[in-house]
Formats: sequence, C-alpha cells, structure tokens
Amino acid sequence: MLPINYFSLDSDVEDPFAPSANFKLWKESLIQMRAYNVHMSFDELKEIERELAKSRSVILSALNAMAPLHQLPPELLTKIFFYVPAPSIGRDTVVWTPNIFRTEDIVKLSAICQHWRSIIFNAGMLWSSINHVATPPRVLQLARGVRLNCKLRFEPQDRDRMAFRRLLTSNIARIRELHVINPERLPVNFPLDSDLPAAPELEVLSIIGSSVAPQFFESPIPQLRTLFLCRSEGFPVGPLPQLTQLSLCSICKVEVSQVIDLLSSTPALQDLHISKSLKRSDDKDTISLIPLQHLRRVFIEDAGPHLITPLIVSITIQASTAVRIHYTIGAESVQMPTLRLSQTLLPVTAQISDFAIIRRESSLRLMAVNSISGVLWEFHAYDMHEPLPTSFVSEHIPGAHPREVTLVWVNGRPDLPRGLLRSLPDSVEMLSTSAIFLKDFEQELAVVDGAKRVPCPNLATLHVFINHDRRVGRDLALSKIAPTIIAFLERRAELGYPISNVVLGTYGNRDGEKLKLSGITALKRAVEHLDFISYYNIPFMKLPPICTSADGTWWTSWKSIHTRTRTCFELPPLWQQPKLQPTVVHVEPPPEPDTNSDATTESEHSDSD
Repeated sequence: MLPINYFSLDSDVEDPFAPSANFKLWKESLIQMRAYNVHMSFDELKEIERELAKSRSVILSALNAMAPLHQLPPELLTKIFFYVPAPSIGRDTVVWTPNIFRTEDIVKLSAICQHWRSIIFNAGMLWSSINHVATPPRVLQLARGVRLNCKLRFEPQDRDRMAFRRLLTSNIARIRELHVINPERLPVNFPLDSDLPAAPELEVLSIIGSSVAPQFFESPIPQLRTLFLCRSEGFPVGPLPQLTQLSLCSICKVEVSQVIDLLSSTPALQDLHISKSLKRSDDKDTISLIPLQHLRRVFIEDAGPHLITPLIVSITIQASTAVRIHYTIGAESVQMPTLRLSQTLLPVTAQISDFAIIRRESSLRLMAVNSISGVLWEFHAYDMHEPLPTSFVSEHIPGAHPREVTLVWVNGRPDLPRGLLRSLPDSVEMLSTSAIFLKDFEQELAVVDGAKRVPCPNLATLHVFINHDRRVGRDLALSKIAPTIIAFLERRAELGYPISNVVLGTYGNRDGEKLKLSGITALKRAVEHLDFISYYNIPFMKLPPICTSADGTWWTSWKSIHTRTRTCFELPPLWQQPKLQPTVVHVEPPPEPDTNSDATTESEHSDSD
C-alpha cells in the first residue's frame, strides 16, 4: 500500500519512501496542469475534466481494493453477503423462522463496486431465494448448483397457473424450502397435484390457503424438518423421520387418529402446535403411546377435552416438556381430565414448585411450573356456571404440592368460579391474591366442607396485591379492603386454622402516592405480623426459560399471560405480535402507621373496576 502522504499532491511534502518513476511523472504532470490550466481552451478543459473523472474512478477503485474488507477471501465475503438481505417472509405468516430473503437486496449489494459484483454473480447461494412465480431465467441460472428457497404467493392478478407448475416441476428436485401462500380467505386451486411425485431435498414446507394437496404428500419426505399447514387440504401420510417442528392451523378438519398416525412417524419432533384443526375419530381402538423423546413444547387449542385429550394421552410427555392447552369453546359444566390424561402430565406436574390462577377477560388460566418446564390450562370461565369439584386443581395439576399459590386478576369479571379456591391443595402455605378476589375468601376458604375439612389447612400467610394505577381499574381504598381481610382472618381463627402473617403490597403507583392507612389499626390487632411492600408492577412467580423464551407468535412468553397486553392468536395473515413489557420490581420502606387513630387526613378512594 502507498504511504499516506502519497495521497497528497503538494510539492513541499517530503516522501519517506522512494516513489516509482511513473508516480513522479504523473505527479509532475498534475502540478504543471494546475499551474498552466489558464492557458487551455474551454474544450481542452472539458476534455481534461473527463480524463480526470476516469482517473479518479481508477484511483478510487484501487483504494477500495486496498481496504481491509477486500483483503478477505471471496468465500468469506460471500458468507457475509448472505446475512445482509432482509427476510422476504415474516414469522407472522409462516410460524417458523424462514430462510428465504429479498433478492433485491442482493442486487443492491452488487452495485457497490466491480469486485463485489464479480463475487456476487459467481456465488449461487446468494441467488437461492425465488420470491416470484415469474422469476427471470437469469436468476435461476445464477443459482445453478445450489438448493432453492421458493416463495410462491398468490395475488388476485396472478392468472398464469402454468408458470407456477413449470417452476415447481422443473426445480422440485433441488427445492429446500417451499412457501405456498394464499393471503385470501377463499382457498386457491394451486397446481400441486401432478408432476410432483417426490421432493427429495425439501426441508421446510408452508402451505396456506390451498384447496389441493401436494402429490409428494403420498411419498416419504425424508429431509423435511419444518411443516406448517394453514387452511389447506391434505395431510402427509409418509414417514417424516427428520421432522422437528409441526404446526397445523385451521386446516380442513382431520381426525385425531390421523394426527396420531403422523406423530408416530416423527420420532425427532420437538415442537407441536395444533390450532382448531381436529375432529373426533371414529376409531375406538386403544391408542398406543408414542415415544417422542425430544418433545420440548406442545401448544394445542381446540373446542374441548373430547378433541384434545385423546391426542395428549397418546404422546410421551417428558419432565422437560412445556405443555399449553387452550379450550376455545367452553361447556356448561367443566369436563374433568381423565385419569390417563393426568398420568400423562405427571412427569411435569409432579415437580411443580409454583402455581398461579389468572382471571382475564372471559378466561381462566391455571399455570404451574417447575425449574425446567410447566403446564398451562386455559378455560372459558363464563361457561363455568356449576361449582367446581374439590378435585379440580389436583386433577389438572396432578401430583403437585405447591407451597405458594398466586391469584391474579387482569381484567374481565371480578370473581373466581365457585369451588375453585376450595380445590386448592392442602400443601398451600401462602396465598398471594389480587385484592378484588378477597370477597371470595370467606365463602371459600373459611368454611367447613362436607368432608368436615377446612380448605388449605396449612395456610399461614396472606399476601394482598392492591392496585394503585388509576388507568387500569384501581382497587378500593384500604379502609374498604381491611374489613374483608379482618372478617376472613377472624373466621379462620374460629375454625382453628389462624393466619399469622399478612402482607399488603401496592403496585402501579406511578404518581408516588402513599398508601392510605385508614383501618390499619384494626387489621394489626387481627394478625400477628403485618408488613407493607411496594412494587412497580404486580409481582409474579419465577418462570423457567422454556416458558419465558418467546418463539414467534405461536409460543409467546408466559410472562405476557398475566399482563393487560392483549395476546392475539388469529391465524395468518392476521397474526399480531404481542408487545411485552419488562417487569421492574422495587421495594420501598413501609410508611409509619398512625397507631392513635384509624382516621386519615387524606381523601379516600373508592374506585373499583
């Protein structure tokens, strides 16, 4: 590389290195031109200007070639270029992470310089993404020798189905990733049913809105790793030994037995997502257990237990498997899990350390987690008209003996289904609850049931969350909450099961407002220990990484389950990504209570949701 002072044409610069003869000649010529250009004509000056532009281009190209980036080998530059273009399909469309990218970004890279252009036009992997049916033949020529990632999106103006067929039939042997997308609600007759007997290299497949099943579904797809079917016909019948991710969303209803048959041929499956796609099987034969040893996450949502239970009990749930079950349509009376379903979930639930009940809109959610996995049930609570049996929690979370249970109200109805609190396990020692549920405590937890037992006999600590956020359904003032707490404490003491500790926790206090202490003296007399604590947001139990690590929209972080952020599970292309807000907790010292009087000079607040 030339010394840095060679880039200067000033004659008084002393060169530390001996320049070449040509360099001296060029430099002297430029010096003379600057000194005598006043004697040149207009045409001569224009000619010199053109030559200088050409010379400048040559010089800049030479300098560009000397940059450290251009000293990298072409193979490494190709790898760098591969990660530059943006994806051409979002995960809000195809669930799993696609590898297809925007070819126009590669074209822009090729315009940077001749060196980059030469590398890019000789790297087939940079042209492996086919984003349109009418792809120019030149692009397919540039992608020779590499496997293709194809996105074939149907638009109303697309009428040439034969171009679609030609593209697939001529390249199916080297297609690695195929996304057939119809954004309209009505299905489209994609030409997938002929001249496509096999897809030997296919690893990723997404089909949305097709009324025709691919012909290669009838044959083994040995390399398929990711499968997403939405509003489409057809179902693979051959073995899928490499499949790790399966998502079925609103496909034309398939029998549970068909899904079980498919799962039996997917020994490597890690993620299972089924949404509104099942119908009852006519086959009443005994279902054999499918040993899915690598299964990590299961999310199934459908009309009810009659569809979900036969599927869940047919697969092996490992202790490290996180399971989410969502009943989209409720029933007049809640159908309890079968004994076999409870036994299937036992490897996860037997190690449960934390348990929460979340009331949100019309739903009721039971969330139970251990150090590595968890189970989440979701019901339509508006349909729970009958009292729940005392075994409700123990049968949905079998084998669990949690010491702490959290009751969280997010929005919707300010009550819990009858019988839910009575069904809590006897192991519970601490109850943390939103203040809005306190009215249910005396009726549910301070009574003797038909079996002459008091629910939660080991309960010793009551932690009450008081909402101070004016924007989201502020709770009653403490003077209105305290009598309810006192009545519950006194009744438990009468039954011989006193509660010794009460913690009042406030959250959502954005304005720094102090806790109003009216009624605090009477509450202190009713309990041995009374503590105060302040939170920025409502505290929640610790969740394992598998439950907090969001993976697109199909597997959202369970942290968002207990927030007011609406989580939408609409199907493509109308999925909405939830916006998660971090929870920041800080503790403030409790205020000094007025021990002389229950009165307070501050105004009372009686706002309730």
